[in-house]
Amino acid sequence: MVVLPAVIGDEDAPLPICGTCGSEVPDHRREAAREAATAAAEAEAAAQLPIEERRYTRGSLFGALRDTVAEKGIAAINKRTPPNFLG
Repeated sequence: MVVLPAVIGDEDAPLPICGTCGSEVPDHRREAAREAATAAAEAEAAAQLPIEERRYTRGSLFGALRDTVAEKGIAAINKRTPPNFLG
């Protein structure tokens, strides 16, 4: 049985070793951390592009529109109902 450390090691850090059999145990969290770092770097690069050069999908545009309409609708309902109204 191997207890992995709470902090994910770097790529250069040695793999954890099993205390029972002495074999190296792969840490699958390293790959997930690498993918997350890559996704974060891509998102940062996309944020640096000027608005004119950004590409949007219909789904993302409709999602943003849906959120905006929902927020405005909730604000309008809050203005019309009295604060002490028990529905």
